[in-house]
Amino acid sequence: MKATTDERLNKKLTGNFIELASTLSKLNESEQKQKIIEMNGMINEMNKNDLDSVMSVELFRDINELINDEKMTVENAALLFGHIGYCKSLFSLTKKNFDRTSLIDSFGGMIFYEYRVKEEKNEKLLADLCECYLSLLDGRFVCSYDIFPISIPCLLKVALNKEESKEAQKEVEMALLALSKIGKYYTIEQNLYLKEIKEIIKCHQEHHNLTRLAYQSVWEFLINRFYHEESLEEVIVNELHFGREAARELEELSKCVKWKKEKENWKEQKEVSVMKRWAETIHNLPSLFNLLQEGFDKLICCLVKLCRASRNDEPELSDATVTWFHSNSRSICDGIGIFLESDILVLFLENIQQSTLKTAIARVSLEFFLDISRRLRRNSIEDFNRKHWKKTKRMVFDQMEEQGCEDVITSFNDVERTDITNVNIMSESLKEYFVFL
Repeated sequence: MKATTDERLNKKLTGNFIELASTLSKLNESEQKQKIIEMNGMINEMNKNDLDSVMSVELFRDINELINDEKMTVENAALLFGHIGYCKSLFSLTKKNFDRTSLIDSFGGMIFYEYRVKEEKNEKLLADLCECYLSLLDGRFVCSYDIFPISIPCLLKVALNKEESKEAQKEVEMALLALSKIGKYYTIEQNLYLKEIKEIIKCHQEHHNLTRLAYQSVWEFLINRFYHEESLEEVIVNELHFGREAARELEELSKCVKWKKEKENWKEQKEVSVMKRWAETIHNLPSLFNLLQEGFDKLICCLVKLCRASRNDEPELSDATVTWFHSNSRSICDGIGIFLESDILVLFLENIQQSTLKTAIARVSLEFFLDISRRLRRNSIEDFNRKHWKKTKRMVFDQMEEQGCEDVITSFNDVERTDITNVNIMSESLKEYFVFL
């Protein structure tokens, strides 16, 4: 099979990047800096696969040797790896080569030296080193906890900069993106971040001073903390209004995105990356999800639109959203009127009728309808006005009947596929539920 024009261009691009990297040892500090700026420009032109290919163990080892041999300054190393880490985080790449090389120890050592040993701290360099370290990090529990009391206050100080210049906005964005890489597996003391994080979010809500990526990143950092700190629910939901904010951001981002890929080797738009990051953050919040909370009904509507729009170009995102709907079906059913607004029933029927339907998606889709049927058949409705519930139940059932839910679902009994046996059994159960609704 002949390589496409885009594939040949990308291969040339990555080849040129690797070639430039190999010449760095022969250059002085000023020349190195110019070459690194050129290399960073190449990174901007790379797609996810290109960047993944150049972030090799060899690159990390070679640069680490240059640093140890004093053939590259710390500033130049930070200039290169800060940009690589930024793009890695933006694409949500999970390559662990940084974690597997001694460069991780070198950066950690440089951070401690700059913070604790050096008499006059270079705060800009310290922030750059912290950004490199956190944005390149990928493994769980690889990071030393001693890094956090240094890196978190340092990067929050950068993020609190309220200057409106593009340069300042980019620095804030990079600092918050690096902080968002501190995963939910790490327990962080609230006194290290909570006051500043609340200030950053509230300031943006009032003045809209952050980029879209920066705003998503600050929320991701906070949501990751909720994994160990359930006491944050009041702050996240009622004080900072996560449901409302996430819904608004997804709605505005959707207006900027052109989903249709015009080229075979499509370079993902930044807005798409940010939307995917929002979706992933929302997917990590099943225990916080409640349609009765402010904005969460609108958030469901936005996710339905995102799921449908991304079905062809980003099927993994679409499938993950369907699975998330299924895992939260109980909460969705408790606010069952959302079906009448969000088009969620139509979305699931569309998914079931796809010619490329995956067994896993068929299963979660049918289980979703099964949960709806069970909830609609409840005999005792707590915390609901019984008359209102009966009316809502009738409206939902009419919509299900209008869309042909029963016919589509029970048609799975006629499908002869060895990998869909369990799905057939579920569809038989569903038929009974539809009969007695």
